[in-house]
Order: sequence, then C-alpha cells, then structure tokens
Amino acid sequence: MSSLNYLLAAALTTAVSTVAIAQESRISGRIINAETKRPAAGATVTVTDRQGEVIASTLADEQGNFSVSTNSSGLVTVTVESGGYQSARENNVDLFADKGTIVDFALRPLDDIEEINVVGSPIATSRQGSITSRTLSREEIRRAPGTAGDIFRGLNALPGVNATGAFSSFSVRGRGPKDNIILVDDIPFGRTTHFDNSIGEEDEVANGGRYSIFGQNVVGQAEFIPGGWGAAYGGLNGSLLKLKLAEGNRDTPFVSGKVDLAGAELLYDGPSGIDENTSMLLSVRHYDFGRLLDLIGAKDVGRPVMTDVLLKTVTRIDEDTKLKVIGIFAPEKNTRDTSHVVEAEAPLDYMLFESKQDAGALGVTLEQLVGDTGEWRNTVYYRFGKENTYQGEAYPELSDSPKDPDAIPVEERIISSREDEKEFGWRSDYSQDNRFGRFQAGLRLTQISTDYRQSLSRDYVQYVYDTDDYRPSEDQKYILLTPELYNSAFKKSGIRGAAYVDQSFDYGSVTVTPGVRLEYDDLLSSTTVSPRLQVDWQVNERARVNMTGGLYYQAPSMLEIAADPANVDLDHERTLQFSTGLDYYLGNNYSMQIEAYYQDMDKLIPDGDRVSGRLFNSGKGWAAGFDWVVRKDFSDRWSASARYSYNKTKIDDGDGNGYHPSKFNRPHLGNITLNYELNENWSFGLQYQIASGRPSEAYIIHEDVIPESGLLRYSREITDSYFGRNAYFSTLNFRADYQTQIGGVRVRAFLDIVNALNRSNIDDVDFSEIDGLVGTEGMGIIPQFGLAFEF
Repeated sequence: MSSLNYLLAAALTTAVSTVAIAQESRISGRIINAETKRPAAGATVTVTDRQGEVIASTLADEQGNFSVSTNSSGLVTVTVESGGYQSARENNVDLFADKGTIVDFALRPLDDIEEINVVGSPIATSRQGSITSRTLSREEIRRAPGTAGDIFRGLNALPGVNATGAFSSFSVRGRGPKDNIILVDDIPFGRTTHFDNSIGEEDEVANGGRYSIFGQNVVGQAEFIPGGWGAAYGGLNGSLLKLKLAEGNRDTPFVSGKVDLAGAELLYDGPSGIDENTSMLLSVRHYDFGRLLDLIGAKDVGRPVMTDVLLKTVTRIDEDTKLKVIGIFAPEKNTRDTSHVVEAEAPLDYMLFESKQDAGALGVTLEQLVGDTGEWRNTVYYRFGKENTYQGEAYPELSDSPKDPDAIPVEERIISSREDEKEFGWRSDYSQDNRFGRFQAGLRLTQISTDYRQSLSRDYVQYVYDTDDYRPSEDQKYILLTPELYNSAFKKSGIRGAAYVDQSFDYGSVTVTPGVRLEYDDLLSSTTVSPRLQVDWQVNERARVNMTGGLYYQAPSMLEIAADPANVDLDHERTLQFSTGLDYYLGNNYSMQIEAYYQDMDKLIPDGDRVSGRLFNSGKGWAAGFDWVVRKDFSDRWSASARYSYNKTKIDDGDGNGYHPSKFNRPHLGNITLNYELNENWSFGLQYQIASGRPSEAYIIHEDVIPESGLLRYSREITDSYFGRNAYFSTLNFRADYQTQIGGVRVRAFLDIVNALNRSNIDDVDFSEIDGLVGTEGMGIIPQFGLAFEF
C-alpha cells in the first residue's frame, strides 16, 4: 500500500509540473451507411476543441475514408455531416500527440420528415427494440462513476436497470440478474462474471458474480435493450446486452498499463505487426482482491483471485469483406479457509469454501457485403466453462486456541459441485433491402455437451429454511440434506437450433416490422415459436413513437435441471411483452424518452424445496411499469442524465399463497448522473441513485436446535419470504480523472468511490447459526484508485 501511494503521488507531482510538448496528432476513420454498410462518400468531418473552436476539417473520399491532422491533444469532438443522413457526433475522441486515433461512423439515412439538426451517435444501432434502448461508447463506459473498474456496475444509469454495486450484476424491470441475454461480439457467453457461485451463501448464488471479466477500456461498445428486441435474439427474457470488444487501432500502436488496489492490467491496442490490414486488441489482467478486502474491512470474506486474457483481431480482406477473431480466457480461484474464519465478527461465519473455474471462448466472424445493399455475417465459435466448488465447515469452539487458524478442527468438502459445459456454435445472419423495406433472416445451430454433478459426503444440517421445506416433523427446527436426495448428475449432449425472419414494411414515416423465431431444444425435447412485431413512427423532425409486442421463451438453466433427475421435464418459461414509447428531441443537445410496458408471464419456475431440489413450471405473474429518461449530450464541458423507473411485478408460485412481488422488484428507481470536464487535465463524475428496498422476509429464530450434537446451534425459519421491504437503497458515487502527456507517455490517475457516504444499504440478511445473530448483507464504501500509463 505504501509503495502504491508513493507511486501515485510521484506520478501526479511530475504530471502537474511538466508541460507536454505539442506534436501533431491524427484522426482517421471510415463513414458508412448504418443500414446498408456501404460507404457514405463526401461527408464533411469537423474537429472542435472543448471550447467549441474548429481546429481541423476534411472530406471523406469515395470509400468513406477520412484522415485529418491537428496540433491538439486530449479530448476533442468530431462531427460528421452528409446530405441525406442524420448528422453524427463523437464527443470524447482522445488524441495522443504524434499518434493516430481511429473513430468510425455509421450514419442513419434521413426520412423525408427528418432534419439534419438532430445529431445522433457515431454508431447508429438498429431501431428494433425498446425505444429506451441505449448504446454506450468506449469512453462513456470508462468514465462512468461508481464502476470500481467493472462495467456492469456502470449500467445503473440505464432505463429500468438496477445495479447496486454489491455484485457485478444487474436486474431489469423486476427480473433477476440471471434473466439477461449477454452476447460478446454476438457470441453467447454466460460466464461474463467471476465468482458466480452455484453453492454457498444464498445471496451469493442468487445475485450473480462479484466482478466482470471485462476491463473498462476493453469494451468498445455496449448496446442495451430492456425489452421488445427482434426475432434474431432469444433464450432469456429479462433484457438484451450486446457487448463488442474494441477493435485495435488500425493507425498507430498503443500500449497501456494500469495498476490499482486489486492488481494490474496490460493492454495493447494497434496494428498486429504481422499483416498490414490486421489490427489487434490484447488485454491481460490479474487481480488478487486480498488487499482491497483488507482496506474495506472485509478480511473474513476470503481470497478471490482472477485472471482475464482477451484478444480481438480485425482483418480487412477487401472493401467488402472483414474477418474478426476473438479469444477469451478467464480462470479464477476463490478460497476461504481458517485464516479468514478467525477474522469473522458477529454474526460469525464458520463456512469453508474453495472454488476453481476455467472459462473461455474462441470465435471467428466473416462479414461480407453482398450486392448493392446486402450483408452476410457468419460466426463459428467454441465456448467452454468448467468449475469445481466445495463447501465445508470449521469448528473454532472445539479448539483450545480458537483464534489460531492452524489449531481449528475442520471438515472440508462436505458439499461438492461440478459444472462442465462445452458448446460449438454457428450463427449466420443475412439482411438486404427490397421493395417493401429491409429483409433479415438467420440461423443458429449449437452442439452442447453438459456434465453437472452435486454430491454430499454425509448428512448435512441446514439452519436456514422455509416453513414449507420438507421436514419429517414440525418439531424439527432445521432441514437435513441427505446424499440420497441431494446427490444428482446430469450428463447429456444435444443440439439446439433456431431460425428467424424479420421483414420491415415502409409506409412513409411509419415502419412496420413483423418477425418470427423458431427454436428447437434437443436437451429439453421441445420446440417453440415466437412471433414478434414492431411499429416505428417518425412523427416529425423531433418526435418518434415506437410500439413492440412479442412472445419470448426462457429455457431452464442447467443447474436447475441438474438439481433433481426429475427436473429434465421442466419446460420453457414464457413471457408475452408489450411496450409503447416516445423519443423526443428537445433541442440544444437535450432529449427525452418515456416508455410504458406490460409483461404477462406463465410457466415460471419458482424456487423449489431446499431438501429435494425438485422444481416445477407452476408459476405465473405479470409486470407493468414505465421508464422516463432525460439526457443532455456533452456540450459546454458537461453532460448529464436523469431517469425515473416505476415497476410493479407480481408472481404466483402456484403454492396456494397467492401473488407476491418478484424477488428483485423495486417499485421506484431514480438516478442522476453528471459528468464535468474542468480543463484538459481534470474531469469529474458524480452519480446519485435511490431505489425502493427489495422484498424482505419474516422469520423466527430457534435456539439450540440440535442439543445432542454438543454444539450450540441456532436456526432461522422463514415464515414469509415477502413480508415487507428492506429500507430504501441510496448511494452516491464519485469519480475523478487526471491525465497529462509527458513526452511520449500519457499518465492517467483516477479515483473512483462507490457509495462515498458509506450508507448501509441492505439487500439481504446475514444469519449465523453459531450465535443466532442476524446481520445485514449489502454494500459499504468501496474506494478504488490507481494509475494508467499509455505510450
């Protein structure tokens, strides 16, 4: 810690006292039509500094390529204008003296009713989906306050999203963290977070992982759709998040290194050095969270260690053909032994834990332009995930030296869990204009091999249980897991396939896009058909109205199927979704979106009996609400957004107890985010979030539930899982960035504080069977600071 503080102070002192030598920098890129992917020739490119002064301009050539030089460095704004297209602007182009920066633009063609004074994003994404969909750029992701180095924690400013920061996960419109489709360069990759346990504490299992596999400067674009996405996507029902790894700089090589409290990261971003038409992004990151946990007073948590290696190459074979290759390798190890047990304070926790996971993917994508307006994209990939997890117990009360880790009796690996999954896949998508509008179609074909196992070494008492969990007698104030009921295995290989078709029909300012998705699942022996519909109406140059409707299916997870042999009969959960929204341009870089939605759900899979693990499609429910967002794009050195979301989600588990709120339902969500640039060196971000508390439990604490064991043990009987609500959630996040260039090296220093006011936000309760105490489970203050060097 002392050496890191010294390094930070020395770098900042040197940066402030040194004046960088101004050298020429370049901005290059390519401008294309967002729909046809063809060049937008002759577009005007204008570069302005932070005071709004024009410092350079040029015209794109016949292939849409442009290049312009300037003596400026640091952040500038690049605006592209062309007749027949909506103007586009990138506010955070970061120039490096004596080097080239790449920024590409996809311009959306104008309808007759639109005007050029409406300025859009440099990456024009598809309008298929919710009107509150949002695309985040690389710089927006990197500078988001409250991320603590994790991009998923930075999504809480998006409509309908709740990300508390305690976990690297997010819930959308009352659905859970595990209900979200996450694609990495169009490859389905479910293991996007580290330390996503399948056994252990209940809150750890339900809420998802603790840290994502993506560094903040690795993801080049994140497109988020909270609902109503088209027929090309399926499998889960919560939301759709499409992550694209950044493409390496085609002009100039960049090398950067970052060190913070948790570890270090090395990034190469530039030409491959092997082929002149190939760019490469390579990121290597290693984090050992022991130091950070010590700093925030959480020594008893354990020792999580993770490594991430991400690679992406892009080769332009010719003007119409591009080849992309991505590779991901993300191993992790997490241990909790007696050295952590002795650090536990009330409520006490004597659980031992060890987990090891290897996960990764390799994908190759060929993108081809066909004819005048067609595009054909083919991806083949291999994905794997293997995890071995064990849970045991320590017994300090049986030791003469309960604070000596080496003197504590232990029983390791009482529970064992194994997950092994491999997938080979092919994804093909084709689109082309026709006399009606635009036609899109695609195929998905995967070969999946699964091997899931869980086992007990002996009968094992569980001290937290629901009143209706199986017990031979109501006088037994605990539940007992037995190898006969608990041990299970699910090993199967099968084919999953899907085909979809979308066809848009243009009627002047109105576009109607019906579609249908057909899926076959060999693992579940089921076939589903999902019709989709979207209507998009450009009312005038400022207003757009959007309506979506469709049927969506969600397959049970492999862990749910493996929990009991009879669970192979589980069916897909089904959701019928509708939404209506308005996008209104207020002028002067301000815009507003508001969207109302309704979802009807059936065949839901509620939590099952803790003893048997048996699950059923017995649930049903509905969700309704709206999202409201006001945004100010960057101008005059600042940008801001404010959003409010209301959601009501009711679920009936089919157990005779009627409807209750969903587990992740928060009726009210509010968020204000402000980003401000003081000068070319300093920038700041501030974010305040407030939300209703999650549903809380009613429970009874029982004392000395197993007197014959000779150990005093308490149990917690949950009599009502949805008795009330926890206190409201509130957090203030702050970020400060300093950067300067010293000769050929740029130094960045950052301070990112999550929950700066250190408010105790309760998400769950933490119960200890050792002393019978119930504590709160939530997020305290998380300070993160470090240095990055780029050259």
